Amino acid sequence: PVPGPAPMIQVKEPQQYKLKNGLTVMFVENRKLPIVSASLILDNPPISEGIKAGLSSITGSLLGKGSKKIKKDDFYDEIDFMGSNISIGASSAFAQSLTRYFERTFQMMADAAINPNFTEEEFTKERDILIDALKSSEKDVSTAARRVERLLAYGQGHPYAEYTTSGTVNNIKLSDVQRFYDFRFRPNNAYLVIGGDIDFQSVKEMVKKYFAKWKPRPVASSPIPKVTNPVSTQIDFVNMPNAVQSEVVVQNTAYLAKKDADYFSVLMANSILGGGGEARLFLNLREDKGYTYGSYSSIGNSKVTATRFRASASVRNEVTDSAVVEILNEIKRIRT
Repeated sequence: PVPGPAPMIQVKEPQQYKLKNGLTVMFVENRKLPIVSASLILDNPPISEGIKAGLSSITGSLLGKGSKKIKKDDFYDEIDFMGSNISIGASSAFAQSLTRYFERTFQMMADAAINPNFTEEEFTKERDILIDALKSSEKDVSTAARRVERLLAYGQGHPYAEYTTSGTVNNIKLSDVQRFYDFRFRPNNAYLVIGGDIDFQSVKEMVKKYFAKWKPRPVASSPIPKVTNPVSTQIDFVNMPNAVQSEVVVQNTAYLAKKDADYFSVLMANSILGGGGEARLFLNLREDKGYTYGSYSSIGNSKVTATRFRASASVRNEVTDSAVVEILNEIKRIRT
């Protein structure tokens, strides 16, 4: 059959306002399903954790386990009863439920995010879980590669170059978690996005009721070093005798923000180069050469620091050099 016309995508402009504490609220009404969702996004700058790398990870794992008013088990039981979904991390929170349960779900998300119940017992448990996970990945080739990539790209002292070890986790105390939360989880650097089967007036009333008392204060940050690329192509090896295949990565850094005029052009170029199964890297290294299960590329964006362009493939050890050559050829081809 002949395909029909492409559907028209209609994205509504959100209604937007600010609370006195600086929290930006955005709302879009959508009555298609009896569901409402709320996302809290903290627009925090990157921060160096130094000898306590892993602090944000542990803080995130301790959030969402009840609040000062509701014990963890009671919190989970009520969420299950309503069939709701609440998750909270170090820089975000999310809630979704049926319309009839949304106010209570929203209240519980706000309470758990603003009044977390950090206990020594939960802290010890989450710290041990993280250390066990780190120990199990010590000889993992891809984990080692990711660490080295970031360190080479950003340089020592940059927040994005840091990685977590058992040693840095053991430096963290519960008081560090509380301090990190206090100086990062703040309304004056946050967006609350609500959408679904609810009206704007009800949203305003709920937001005022559960978020207006959240107090603003300065958000902790640290200097971000300027990022530069090597003058000429630099080849770096990490020898891992247990590796059954090689992690090959060609990368550099670039300053690319969403507001830049060529942002979408860059995304399109990356899609052609390595955006999926029909892209040039995949067709060359997998379909033509049979070196790998897949080869891809990506580029991020950042308004505060450099981002990475990265082309990669996991290949058989004996074709490592050939894979490097082909990736570089494809990058040169799309550039020229």
